[in-house]
Amino acid sequence: MYLFGHLLGLTTQRHIYDYFASHWREWFPALPSYQAFNRRLHQLTPAFELFIESNLCAAGRRENLATADRLIDSLPVMLAKGSRANRARVARQLADVSYCATKQVHYCGVKLHVIAARRLWKLPLPERVFLSSASQHDLAALREMDANLSG
Repeated sequence: MYLFGHLLGLTTQRHIYDYFASHWREWFPALPSYQAFNRRLHQLTPAFELFIESNLCAAGRRENLATADRLIDSLPVMLAKGSRANRARVARQLADVSYCATKQVHYCGVKLHVIAARRLWKLPLPERVFLSSASQHDLAALREMDANLSG
């Protein structure tokens, strides 16, 4: 249901659930409540990770990206910002307080790092996506992820 909903252009879990509840109820007579649907979807997170990884690997093999240049970027994922940053208690095992110079704001959160293969006239193809604590420097996080990076 989730993948089909995205193919239909529905972008949130709530819209996907509401669509199936209103249009496909006869096909899914035992459709659970939205909360149960959401819980089951979150239990499938490891399966979605493997599904995405296998599709990205297959796309890389189809386009022969072994010799392509790599693009590296990171962005902050803000769980709390401003005066609430020091009091935030969300995801404390990874999230911490840092300063985003681009947005000129203190925040509590993590950094999302992406390593992607450059493709001519197309969007870059992500190869690795990973999280680090917000206060960790980008180069240190990348070296931790892949010690063989150069250039």
